[in-house]
Amino acid sequence: MAISLIISELSVARPWGFLLWLLPVILLVFLRRRQAPVTRATGTLQIWREIAEQSERPTRGRARRLPPGVWWLVLATLVGGLSVAGPRFESPPVERSWHFDVDRSPSMFLPVAPGDDATRYEVAVRAAIDWLDEAGVPVDARVWRTAGEGLFRGTEPPIAWSRLPVAACPELALLPGMDPPWNRITDRAPEDSLAGIGLFASGGVAVPGVIGEYAGRSLVWDGSHIVEGEAAPRRSLHVGAGVPEKISELASIWAEERGVARADDPREAQLVIAVQAGSPAGVERGVRSAWEIEVRAQDSSNAVVEGEAWLWSAKGDRVLVSHGPGRVDLGFLEVMNVAGDPASFAVDWSELFDGSLLAAADFVPLAERHSAGSNFMVPPRAGIVGSIQVESTPLAAWLALLSTLLAGLAFSARLTHGRELGQQNLRRGVRI
Repeated sequence: MAISLIISELSVARPWGFLLWLLPVILLVFLRRRQAPVTRATGTLQIWREIAEQSERPTRGRARRLPPGVWWLVLATLVGGLSVAGPRFESPPVERSWHFDVDRSPSMFLPVAPGDDATRYEVAVRAAIDWLDEAGVPVDARVWRTAGEGLFRGTEPPIAWSRLPVAACPELALLPGMDPPWNRITDRAPEDSLAGIGLFASGGVAVPGVIGEYAGRSLVWDGSHIVEGEAAPRRSLHVGAGVPEKISELASIWAEERGVARADDPREAQLVIAVQAGSPAGVERGVRSAWEIEVRAQDSSNAVVEGEAWLWSAKGDRVLVSHGPGRVDLGFLEVMNVAGDPASFAVDWSELFDGSLLAAADFVPLAERHSAGSNFMVPPRAGIVGSIQVESTPLAAWLALLSTLLAGLAFSARLTHGRELGQQNLRRGVRI
């Protein structure tokens, strides 16, 4: 195993390469010793020549300096030693996280087996948590999501997710190759295998029960056939304060035809019609295919933005009506005029109310009540958070090239210095 020394984000694979840094020290000590005064006999002619030359030089800078080539060689050796050590920048630490998409369709809140208090949701989520705990996955590396809610990071999904949502949750798309991979928590394994995606499926037996209503009677699936049951529980409508009279009248007629009761408490209603809070603004005109409506709209900063837009202003800059499961939101305070086909106007609003009305609490579609098969598990995959930086050219190679260039400069400086010494010696000989 290679020895590695890591300093901050810089690491070296061969720390012994720094031993080459001792060579410049040895070289400098050796050259300094060579510059020590030489003992000469006072009667020789050479000493008088040197005295004569020194008397002609300026007094400043008499100390002998090392040639430039020596310093280039020292620098080349230092850089070469660093290159041999094999330096490289470490990539930032890679963080891994496990992402889970939590299914909250109606079938997830049915029991796994008859008489079992645990729901399919609880069994599947518990299996995922147990796996994460055994794998030692940190709490902050667990990311959960579900349709209609934001991301949640923690030990387990929020407690509120363990209750059947008021509105139907659309299934989020899970595709192979998604980054990060979203592992699935559900009750039944998908028919098509999703390569690279983990799965925790609770399984569960078929659960007979109410699947809908018709003509005021509930429709019950007994496990093999659909039969007529007792009178269906009446759903209710709540019309909020400030709803324009024209819309309130339409809602009342629609509720009477559908057998929908009126509720004083919006929390108990399967459909709430309300006006979004805001200050009065100018007159706006909303247009559909067979009719148009003139209303006193709200201030643009308080325009309806939640849910799906159903009616836009003629200018296209303001949503006048939006809707969602269990809600119809109005972006105006007063209906001033309705033009066009009255029948189409009433039918369009009735269809809007039909599409927004929630099913009764105990209604579970037939497809959701079918058997979910046996429990099934595919180990989840982790996603990578952050990028990995990779050097295109190793740092050691660049340092080796630099060391070679410096050595070349040292050799060139040595030749230059040699020529200068030769010329000085030649001048000395001419003087004598």
